[in-house]
Amino acid sequence: MTDLTLYALTDEYRVLLDMANDPDADPESFDAALQAIQGELTDKAIAVASVARNLEAFADQIDAAVKAMQARAKSARSHAGRVRDYLLRNLEGAKISKIDSPYFQVAIRRNPPAVIIDADADIPPDLCRVIPARVEPDKAKIKAALKSGEAVDGCRIEPGSNRIEIK
Repeated sequence: MTDLTLYALTDEYRVLLDMANDPDADPESFDAALQAIQGELTDKAIAVASVARNLEAFADQIDAAVKAMQARAKSARSHAGRVRDYLLRNLEGAKISKIDSPYFQVAIRRNPPAVIIDADADIPPDLCRVIPARVEPDKAKIKAALKSGEAVDGCRIEPGSNRIEIK
């Protein structure tokens, strides 16, 4: 029985539990077999749980690396912006509007005009757009209402499914 997978051990464990309900089963041999398989099942479960924890730790390391890379990318973009501003100021100061190179072209361009709206502006409704507010159910409030006995149309509380907790 030593080389059995957790899946196979689970099946054997179920068979032994079914035998426990059989009045003709030999109690002593059943107990011995149950003890042996419980130890193997426990060892396999611990090994599988260890794999799960290692994968979760690996995922956490990936998340940390992603955050670090995102911070580096943000820093590089910020630095690139400062370098572009530096280049713009110096080209404007030298009155150079265009530079050609074999790799790219540098040119000073005017941004398109922007609309500025004063804080006290009275804008006609036909020049406004309506952006509807996003409305979604508040599950925490619905749960509290249902637990207190209040009926909420189309809502109910269902028991959650099982999960594995590895601490």
